[in-house]
Amino acid sequence: MSTIEYAKYKFKSDSKRIVKIPKEYLCKASELVGMTLSSKNTSDFTKKIIADPYFIVRYVTPMTEDLVRAKKGTQEAFVMEDKIFFATCLEMSYDDLIGKEGEERIEVMKNNEFLRRTLEDF
Repeated sequence: MSTIEYAKYKFKSDSKRIVKIPKEYLCKASELVGMTLSSKNTSDFTKKIIADPYFIVRYVTPMTEDLVRAKKGTQEAFVMEDKIFFATCLEMSYDDLIGKEGEERIEVMKNNEFLRRTLEDF
C-alpha cells in the first residue's frame, strides 16, 4: 500500500496536460517557482532563497535565474516554469530515495523515472 500522497499538477505551458505528482514535491516545487516569479530581479530572488533554509543549498538551477529575467506570461516563461517545477521535483525524488526500502522505494523510483522522462520531453 502506498504511503505517498499525490496531487494534480496542470502544466503552465500546456493547460490540457495534467499529471499526478507526490504532494510534498508539488508543494515545495510550486513554492520555489512562486518565489522565482515574484522576484523583481536576481538580487531579490537571492535574498528570498537565502532566507529559506530549505532552498538555500539545493534545487536552485541557473534556469530559475533565467525565469526571474524572462518576460512573464509568455510561452517561453511558461515552459521555463514547468522545467523548473519538474527539475525541482526530480531532485527531491533523488533525495527521497535515501532511507526508503521495499515497496516505498520502488514507488519513489517509478516517480523518479516519470519525472526524468517528463523533463526530457521539454
